[in-house]
Amino acid sequence: MNETKFTKGPWVISNSGSAYMEGTIILTSDGYREIAGVWQDEDAHLISAAPDLYDALQRLIPSGLDPYTHNMIMSDPSHYVNLALAKARGEE
Repeated sequence: MNETKFTKGPWVISNSGSAYMEGTIILTSDGYREIAGVWQDEDAHLISAAPDLYDALQRLIPSGLDPYTHNMIMSDPSHYVNLALAKARGEE
């Protein structure tokens, strides 16, 4: 599997601005790294959900073969998908 190149999540929303811009910024959950600055809160929710959406999509990749049936084993990602979509909508 390819290693991810982006900043690991979770990402959070801060309305305090930063030294570089006013408005809403997306930060790593420890608050030390700025990911993005946005003007629309709706955009902030979508951007902050990106690592969660990535994780949910990763869970769609088969995790192996069932040793008895030789069918692909798929985990049920619906819980993670619903959490990520709720975050993207600003409902979290």
